[in-house]
Amino acid sequence: LKRGNPFPRETREFPENPIGLPNSVSPVDADPPLAHPLGSTEPCAQVKPMVNVEVNNSNPIRAMYITPGKESGCGCDAAAETIPHYGVSGPLQGCWDQVVLNFAASQVGRQYDRYGAVWLHGVELLRTTTPEPNEEGITWYIEKDVTEYEILFRKPGEVVLNIPNTVTETYTGIPLVNISFSFYCSNSTSPKDKSGHDGVTVLHLRNATDAETPISDLKVQGPEPQVNVLPPVLGRDGPLGAATHAQLKVYASGHQCEEFWWINAQAGSCSGGCYREILVYVDGLLAGAALPFPVIYTGGINPYLW
Repeated sequence: LKRGNPFPRETREFPENPIGLPNSVSPVDADPPLAHPLGSTEPCAQVKPMVNVEVNNSNPIRAMYITPGKESGCGCDAAAETIPHYGVSGPLQGCWDQVVLNFAASQVGRQYDRYGAVWLHGVELLRTTTPEPNEEGITWYIEKDVTEYEILFRKPGEVVLNIPNTVTETYTGIPLVNISFSFYCSNSTSPKDKSGHDGVTVLHLRNATDAETPISDLKVQGPEPQVNVLPPVLGRDGPLGAATHAQLKVYASGHQCEEFWWINAQAGSCSGGCYREILVYVDGLLAGAALPFPVIYTGGINPYLW
């Protein structure tokens, strides 16, 4: 996850706020600005599927992503095929040198930190948490390089944002969110093909966006596994043919009684002590393992550590 300021602050498109944010102070950037392709300081196109959306309940917010038009000089002629219910497939040689997800938000009032995610074509692009606001109001900005998912952006599809929020007389904070995608092309005339492979396919193993509360649909606890079935489009006899290389992306974050798993010196409220290990099995065979690292949300220990 990259957080930074690719443009001057005054050019960032934060959501409008009816009462204004006269005393808002931008958080310190966590990382340097994203580097862009050589000779490309400004995006050649920007698509804005969500503008000033209010996150006031647990329901997912849905919008349509439309590919950049040819009039922008950044249109896409590369072939791509939507695989219904699974993802997008097409030739590896793509359209853009870089695609960036921009998430800009503001919030006024009192509210807990909330966790959520952003999906495109059912594929998770961003897992995030919100800061805790104050009465004067706050703004925050996230940018993430999602170029590895470039093929998803060649076809129109549904963008889903889900940040379950509860608004009461006490907890009044309602995040206002803008989500956009920026596309960059270098001045290089070199082909964009990155290897000798014929094509690339990006698929989700579990389309949580079909659920009433997508982020909650991903919940697992204790030794309970999350079981997913590989799509029938894969495999030697599938319509995509035999795969020569595969990568698996796993997003994992601890919440509720798992938020402080790393200090569960004893059994802890979720049990299991303070050691966590994520294991991935394929047909019963161990295919990978990862050790999650502690993350401190604004509701934990000290809000200034966020």
